[in-house]
Amino acid sequence: MLFTFISVTYAGGISVDSGLTPPQNRVIFRTQARFMNQTITNSGIEMQMRGNPLVLAYGLSPKLALIGRIIHMTQLANSMTPAQSGWSDVLLLGKFKLWRKNTAAQTIGLAGVIGGEIPTGSKGFSSNTYTVIAGLQGSLRRGSLALELNLETKLAGLFTEQTEKEGGEWSLNSAIAWIVPVGSSGSIAVTPVIEFTRVVNWKTEVTGRHFWVSPGMKLTISSLIIEGLFQYPVSQSSTGQSFKSKPGGLIGIRLMF
Repeated sequence: MLFTFISVTYAGGISVDSGLTPPQNRVIFRTQARFMNQTITNSGIEMQMRGNPLVLAYGLSPKLALIGRIIHMTQLANSMTPAQSGWSDVLLLGKFKLWRKNTAAQTIGLAGVIGGEIPTGSKGFSSNTYTVIAGLQGSLRRGSLALELNLETKLAGLFTEQTEKEGGEWSLNSAIAWIVPVGSSGSIAVTPVIEFTRVVNWKTEVTGRHFWVSPGMKLTISSLIIEGLFQYPVSQSSTGQSFKSKPGGLIGIRLMF
């Protein structure tokens, strides 16, 4: 069973990886434990997946950041397959600043993202095709209120003659957060957040539509962030063989150095 955006759909989670923005010459390291439970719609077989992404984001210049990610995946045993694990395809992205405006009251920014996934993953966890990714990132910070908007499109099978590998996805992830400082130092904050994620994916005759609402929390201690999110699928529909998502979640850390 392939763990790719073509076969398995899941919500991106707390400020998706392409939203990371390290300052120039700084690095953000992120890792998480993701819990994803799904059912194959035409057979009723339940799949339980565990993912541990390793993400590095580097500020190459004030206007450009480079992002890389690989995920160690584990599929738990079910009635049809034994447990198996392996590495996902490598994700490489470039994020570039398009526009930013700072005032005394607020900060607004817009960035573009372009890159793709390279089929380097383990057998059973790779899409076996190149994937092109493009997106837009919007952010607003006004006092304690922070808003994020991430629109992303993926296209697969562009560099192969095997039409069965062709497919794609678009996703819209929005987040609303309220930053609550703790103490007078300004280096510690608790941030409740709620995210809304809409994903539409397709492959040949298979189309899936999913919508998640995900409440969570971030704890910031200087350059360390501890984050957690509960991801609840509010609505989903599909044609052909696809996956029905069940509630899941994630916990993780981010460290900038």
